[in-house]
Amino acid sequence: MIMLCPICHKPLHLESLSCINKHEFSRISHDFFNLLLPELSARLEAIARYREKVRDTLPLITDYEGLPYGLAQSHFEWRNRAQSADIALRLIGQNAPKTILEIGGWNGWLTHHLAKHARVFAVDFFGDDHDGLGAMKHYGTQWARIQMDITDLTIIAGKFDMVVINNGLHLLPNPLNTIQQAQGLVRHGGLLLVLELPFLKNPTRRIAQIQQIEAQFTDGGGEGSLFLYPTKGYLDNSDRAEMIRMGLKLRPYPRYKSIVKAMLSPHAPMTVYGVWGG
Repeated sequence: MIMLCPICHKPLHLESLSCINKHEFSRISHDFFNLLLPELSARLEAIARYREKVRDTLPLITDYEGLPYGLAQSHFEWRNRAQSADIALRLIGQNAPKTILEIGGWNGWLTHHLAKHARVFAVDFFGDDHDGLGAMKHYGTQWARIQMDITDLTIIAGKFDMVVINNGLHLLPNPLNTIQQAQGLVRHGGLLLVLELPFLKNPTRRIAQIQQIEAQFTDGGGEGSLFLYPTKGYLDNSDRAEMIRMGLKLRPYPRYKSIVKAMLSPHAPMTVYGVWGG
């Protein structure tokens, strides 16, 4: 995969991790690239310190190879991820991609399944062994990894048979722009899959929830904000309309109680996934 310098967008020489303008970056000890700028690196380190403080309140992962299914029975968020994995694997079976770009690989819970079917490139903000790209050491499969600011996908100079935006799009500062950038990375005839899109008719409760999350972060000793960039933290009907205009086919997850709840309450999210191309 050809990468461009995140500062000047000139090609990066991957051996030296420098560009013609002498901007230099580092290779992590786990053998993946770190293309983060210093300010963002500092923000991620602050969040990582907070995560370590509260790690005992998070689901304990003892079997990475079994993710996401191993935790699906006991934790609803992992049950949701298992549905996302099923969707991704079904589309892989239908389209047989040879190359996959995963945006937001996190700890590899989906990546290790993708890597059994295609050559996978995973990019993410996080690089640590628990919640980031370093977690690949827990798996038997291997994939290429680059730590970078995923709000700027234009530094990826290449095309892929399949691009997966793996959860969290609604937490980015400009979700629609990220989708547009991701579309530009899909090879002709390829596929873009966007997972876990929560749409709200009335976001007032979600706004209060975001404020509460930030307050808990601060009260727990967090530095700055839990979010890397300013974000509204949800998607609304205007986002839905724009995604449809961009050509995404939005399909609901098979969460029937949640679907009924979203139909009855404007405060409950209707969670869908989006597919483009193919």
